Amino acid sequence: GLGPYEARERADVFRRFNIQMVEEMAMVENDTKARAAVYKRTSAMLSEIITEDREHLSLIQRHGWQGTEEGKHTGNMADEPE
Repeated sequence: GLGPYEARERADVFRRFNIQMVEEMAMVENDTKARAAVYKRTSAMLSEIITEDREHLSLIQRHGWQGTEEGKHTGNMADEPE
């Protein structure tokens, strides 16, 4: 699984996303079509975030927290631990 820090980071990402979605829905509360559009867009974004999280967790489980030469976490060297 995840360590406490990374679990908290993932929860914070979800929380920010959720708050943003609720705020957007509130702005268009009387417009059914606009609310449906917000829902579809945010639902797709959430699915993407969940997929990325699962892939990242799988990589961490295979290669450890700091990764290995075969398993860099993001593929972007600037994001990798030293």
